[in-house]
Amino acid sequence: MAGPWELHYTLNCSGTAVPEAAGKISITLLEGARFVAGLVDDRGDQIDKRVQRTEVGTYVLDVSAPCPWTVEVTSL
Repeated sequence: MAGPWELHYTLNCSGTAVPEAAGKISITLLEGARFVAGLVDDRGDQIDKRVQRTEVGTYVLDVSAPCPWTVEVTSL
């Protein structure tokens, strides 16, 4: 990313074997294998949120979730 950016993430546990109220998504920003920042640590069975960030560079997103999820990164 080359300036301010936005992370749009969703999680949808409906219709899955995950027990109700057990949905959780965490997203970590990594530079190679080096930790940069914890971006998301969110609980819920259906999540649709956005987070704005300012880091500049090339990164990896490490996503952990028990249900289907999506992540979209866009420049601001």
